[in-house]
Amino acid sequence: MQDDPKAHVKKLKGSPKSPLYSLRIGEYRVIMSIDGDKLIIFVIEVGHRSVIYRKR
Repeated sequence: MQDDPKAHVKKLKGSPKSPLYSLRIGEYRVIMSIDGDKLIIFVIEVGHRSVIYRKR
């Protein structure tokens, strides 16, 4: 992820202002936002795939 942070993630549909991405790790997902200008990754939430995409 250091060279290309968007290489292994999937862009989530929803808010175009601040796009969110999902990283798959087995049965779990990491929901994150990526600041490409500074190469900073903000982890929003981590959880099992059966519950992570449910709206809060």
